[in-house]
Amino acid sequence: MTPPLPDLPDTLGNSRYNCPECGGPMSRIPRRMIDRLISIVRPVQRYRCRNFACQWVGNIAVASGSNDPTDRPPL
Repeated sequence: MTPPLPDLPDTLGNSRYNCPECGGPMSRIPRRMIDRLISIVRPVQRYRCRNFACQWVGNIAVASGSNDPTDRPPL
């Protein structure tokens, strides 16, 4: 098991969220057009698991204007 990553902002490729599949670290990735349309109704951010064996990619709902990483379900 790898040691935990330091608490760095998402802009550096680190996330406070863990992968819903394997529990590994995730990185934010650019949103698709459909993700931008969804964000009009419910703000979402797109993430990818950094574990090569997992490769989970998906959206995580975020509170409007909030960077608080509470336990939010993936969409």
